[in-house]
Amino acid sequence: MSQKLVLLGATGFMGKAVKKILSERKSALKLVSEPGRVSEGDYPSGAVVIDFSLPHYCLEQIEKHRGTGLFWVVGSTGWTESEQARLEEIAQSEWILRSTNFSWAVQSLARVLRELRQTLQPLGFQCSMTEIHHTRKKDAPSGTAKTLAAEWSPEQAIESIREGDTIGIHEIRLETDSEVLTLRHEAKSRELFASGAIDTAERFPSWAQGKNPHGLVELSDVIFS
Repeated sequence: MSQKLVLLGATGFMGKAVKKILSERKSALKLVSEPGRVSEGDYPSGAVVIDFSLPHYCLEQIEKHRGTGLFWVVGSTGWTESEQARLEEIAQSEWILRSTNFSWAVQSLARVLRELRQTLQPLGFQCSMTEIHHTRKKDAPSGTAKTLAAEWSPEQAIESIREGDTIGIHEIRLETDSEVLTLRHEAKSRELFASGAIDTAERFPSWAQGKNPHGLVELSDVIFS
């Protein structure tokens, strides 16, 4: 049985990537609606919504369709503090998963870093982080870098570099005077993130079955449980 899918931001790069991947592989998801500027679109009850639009538009749609049993997989970036606070408030009663990076490998990296912090911080290891992205990327540090940094320390510094057409590199060095441990993730294709969003959307409804919303869902919750 297929799961109905609504796609926000369908005309953008990530939206197009989602549609391309869905057309090339077998998926439990069936794209039924692409709301946008020229169409209100349909939001069937119980559908999964993948969002790669803009924060204000995403919030507007979530507000408009509250109480209809939708599952929101939010990948839009550039959220302000007030928008984020409102999203967290709504997530107390709606199923909303938001992630800064839908690479499951990055989620695994964050989990590993959390475990390393518990072991290595007491031994005096110092952390340095660098993120590299293409010159068109406006936010710095990247959302992914902030997420990874928070796993080590709320005050962790991040070096941001913008060069060429680099899709995304995140490197973490854990170091003492006598040794260095380096963790590195490099995205080789932007379709990676679209594929991860699809994988997440396929799992989200079954993961939520038997539970009640009580705040924003972490991607790691869906992957590792």
